[in-house]
Amino acid sequence: MRAAFIVLGLCCAAASARAGTPPASLFFDAESAGKIEALAEKNRLPHANAAAIHLGAVFYYGPKDWALWLQGHKWTPDTDQPDLHIVDVSPGEVQMLWQGASGAAPQEITLRPYQTFEITTGEIIEGAY
Repeated sequence: MRAAFIVLGLCCAAASARAGTPPASLFFDAESAGKIEALAEKNRLPHANAAAIHLGAVFYYGPKDWALWLQGHKWTPDTDQPDLHIVDVSPGEVQMLWQGASGAAPQEITLRPYQTFEITTGEIIEGAY
């Protein structure tokens, strides 16, 4: 069975090399792969400039050793965005500074796991937004 996949992959690679373009996928044609990519883009979680900031989970091992899921993306002590900065992380909450409209003072936000800060109202909502 494994050999069949290797042969299939080699055949697809050889065919695409003859066509001059690399294969987009071994399992989908270019049109299907494009549709899948468009759906994935449509369903991506919002960036920090969207209407809400959601904290999914916090994995805390120490002051410089943690990971959290913010806006559906993994953040570590090395992660930063121009408009959103992590100030402090503890086992049960995350303090951050959010830079809203240009020229406005940064806003301090404290969220616990599975809380959402609604930017337009300034409210913290339990659960996903």
